[in-house]
Amino acid sequence: MAGCEHVIVNGIKILNDMRGANNDGIDPDSCKDVIISNCIIKAGDDAIVIKNSKPMAAKYGSCENIIISNCVLYSHDSALKIGTETFGVIRNVILSDCVFRDCSRGVGIWARDGATIEDIHIHHVSGNTKRYADCPKRNFAPRWWGKGEPIFISATYRDSQHKFPGKIQNITFDHIYMKCESSIFIAGEKDSRIKNISLHDINLTMEKQGTQPADIFDEQPSERNVYPHTIPVVYSRCTDNLEIDGSIKYVESYNAIDNKVYEIEDCSNVNIFIKERE
Repeated sequence: MAGCEHVIVNGIKILNDMRGANNDGIDPDSCKDVIISNCIIKAGDDAIVIKNSKPMAAKYGSCENIIISNCVLYSHDSALKIGTETFGVIRNVILSDCVFRDCSRGVGIWARDGATIEDIHIHHVSGNTKRYADCPKRNFAPRWWGKGEPIFISATYRDSQHKFPGKIQNITFDHIYMKCESSIFIAGEKDSRIKNISLHDINLTMEKQGTQPADIFDEQPSERNVYPHTIPVVYSRCTDNLEIDGSIKYVESYNAIDNKVYEIEDCSNVNIFIKERE
């Protein structure tokens, strides 16, 4: 959907090839007043993408007022992606009462092209995220994005030109129950700080589910790209006003090196309370 208003998508199934590239499920691009509900979506790429591509943003303006509910989402990328194409404002998005199954990421929010992403609210989600092995011959398709993060929020430079990524602010998550293989990842830059992030009742189980180790961060598409890193429960960089509470359980098979609860770089007003459960 491009430049559409007053859209209802209800009770459909999209069953794509789970190993195929660029086969998203539903992509509202520069749309307003959209409801997606009671759907089952399986896709090798993202299940649902909310974005503002450059030509559509220039013609239709902001992407806003999107409600997603009562869906089952499978993806070898993100269950819900917001961005990476962010040439106009994206705001007022609610996702609730959904199940994410076998996704590379749960919810991913990317600012790359200068716009503001704000007032995004995610609640009552259950499921799992996992890291998939890349194809040994990458000339056919690029590697999968995502390494098993339940929550991924990123404002960084798309490439070496260092254009302003944009703003991400006023984001809430609550009542999230996920089995995962990587961190809650919240990372901005000094000139593109992430602000006002609230994660409450976040209950994670760190469990190895596939064949790949837990040993890298993935900020594709960006100048930072993919790089080795230990895997804490929470990683945050250049974030102001961050609140997180919940619980964590480590399953014995999970073999990440140096299991920190959190790692913080250049953040302010951070409150994290995560208890370990048996």
